[in-house]
Parts: sequence; structure tokens; C-alpha cells
Amino acid sequence: MNELFVLGQNVIELGLIYSLVVLSMHLTSRIIKFDDLTVTGSFGIGGAISAQLLVMGVNPIIKFPVVIASGCFLGLCTGLLHTKLNMNNLISGIVISTAAFSINLKIAGPNIALGPVMTLFEIIPFQILEDYRHLIILSVLIITAFALVKWFLQTQMGFMLKAVGDNPQMLTNLGKSIYSDSSLSVINI
Repeated sequence: MNELFVLGQNVIELGLIYSLVVLSMHLTSRIIKFDDLTVTGSFGIGGAISAQLLVMGVNPIIKFPVVIASGCFLGLCTGLLHTKLNMNNLISGIVISTAAFSINLKIAGPNIALGPVMTLFEIIPFQILEDYRHLIILSVLIITAFALVKWFLQTQMGFMLKAVGDNPQMLTNLGKSIYSDSSLSVINI
């Protein structure tokens, strides 16, 4: 029975991790109306960079901004391919995602062994409920991410990103650049 409980906990933890992918896909496809496949490559490159930084002994708290910046850079590249080179949004996402898989192999190699490295879960001191450490920390991070996205979408910049998807002509009438706002919208933070 205990093994079944541990399996259920692992499933919930993976579901929380992949909820960030769902959040990113929801933002690009439903709110901005930009069907994008870059998230598959940016999720993988984030894992490759994270693993390489962990093996190098970089503090896990410091590696988060680096990993997030790598995903943002891939999203920006997708946006630039779409707006500046007039590529179809799906094709530009596929091109960047394919490039990201090649870059992943270069960064992390075909097989990277993490071994006993310090992760975020070991850095945060957690004495009570030791068995639920991963689940609690992931829940706090995911709830924070969703709250930040909800807050961001209620700001002026968030309304501009919604306008890119709903009515791009309105941005032109307001004197805003559709190209810069479209490129900014697919950064996939």
C-alpha cells in the first residue's frame, strides 16, 4: 500500500511540473492566439541547462534565472522568426524546437549523470513532513507562478498581449508595434 501512495505522490509531483508547460501553451494558444510549439524545446533545454549547472555545482537558486532566460530566449527567437522573417507561427515554433533538441545534446550530452548533487529540494530547510518536501515546494512554486501570470495579465502589458490575440488592428490604432508585441508575447516565461 505504501508503494501505491509513493507512486501517487510522484504522479502528482510530475503533474505539477508539467502544469507549467500547460500554462505556457494556454497563454500562447488561447490568450495570444499564437499556436506555438517552442515550449517543447524550451522545456527540454531548461532541463539540459539545469542538469549541467547542477553537475557543475552551481547553486540551484542561481540556476533558475538562467534556465528561465534560456526559455525566454527561445520564445524570442520564435517571435522574431515569425515577425521579421514572416514565417508561419507553427513552422517557426517547429524550427526553434528542433534547434533546441540539437542544442540539448550539445549542452548535456547524450546521457548526463547527476549523482548526489544539491537541488532546490535539499537547499530549503524542511524538518516537518520530510516525506512531502517535494510536493509542498512544487505546490508553492506552481501556485506562485500561476498567481504571477494572473497578475501580469491584469497589467497594461498583459492587456496589450491579449490585444495581440484578439484584435491586432487595435494595437496599430494605438500606435503600438504589432511585431514587437507579438515577439514579446511568445517568450513563454
